[in-house]
Amino acid sequence: MGDRKGVVQAIDAGGEQKWKVYTGGAIYFPPVLERGRVYVGSADGWIYAFEAVTGRRLWRFRVGPSGRRIPVYGKLISTWPVAGGVVAHKGVVYAAAGIAHYDGTYVVAL
Repeated sequence: MGDRKGVVQAIDAGGEQKWKVYTGGAIYFPPVLERGRVYVGSADGWIYAFEAVTGRRLWRFRVGPSGRRIPVYGKLISTWPVAGGVVAHKGVVYAAAGIAHYDGTYVVAL
């Protein structure tokens, strides 16, 4: 699960925390599990991939064109946050980044 502090964690069926990692921004939608990997988008503008068993970061990808940030509600977020859910299907990860459609949106398939 993810939270507004940018924390992603795995909890087992008994409620015990298995691992915990941090992204650089808030997480607005739950992570996705696909083929032994956990994918999540963050308000820092990156998509992250973690190993599901250990939480080890496998990769991250910046969706927008730059790392520029702006202040929003007392926090710095990307001007192209991954504020929607990440979708994974048959090994392909899909995501979109942007604040508003009229400012531009970036869509990726990784």
